[in-house]
Amino acid sequence: MIKPTISIRGTEAMVRNLKRASKKVRKRAEKVVLAAAWMVHNQAKYFCPVLTGRLRGSISVNWTGSGKDRGSVSGAAQADDGVGSPEAVMPGFCSAVGTNVEYAEPVEDRSPYLWPAFAMNKEKYMAMMAAALKTELESL
Repeated sequence: MIKPTISIRGTEAMVRNLKRASKKVRKRAEKVVLAAAWMVHNQAKYFCPVLTGRLRGSISVNWTGSGKDRGSVSGAAQADDGVGSPEAVMPGFCSAVGTNVEYAEPVEDRSPYLWPAFAMNKEKYMAMMAAALKTELESL
């Protein structure tokens, strides 16, 4: 199965601007990234088919800003606009939602749960980020 590719335009410019932004603005943006990851996480758990509950229980949020070893995550929704890994460009601005359960990918192929969760929250995330940055930048 060909995995869907998701591209968010303007990521390179946003990252460049956030690098120059104040600490307060960066912290606000990090909170939005993490909040969006938890929205996808919750939706993925809701959509996840259940036989034993192991797969649903293993769905997790891994965030580069946590300071913890993120481990391996399969099926994670990622955005890439050609600037390379968002994590490499700016630590703290990359979240992954997924699981390391070995049968997660075949289940995703038969009964998608991660991709629909991401797709349902993509526009909401973009709106949250725009609103958060606008609020923080206006208060400067």
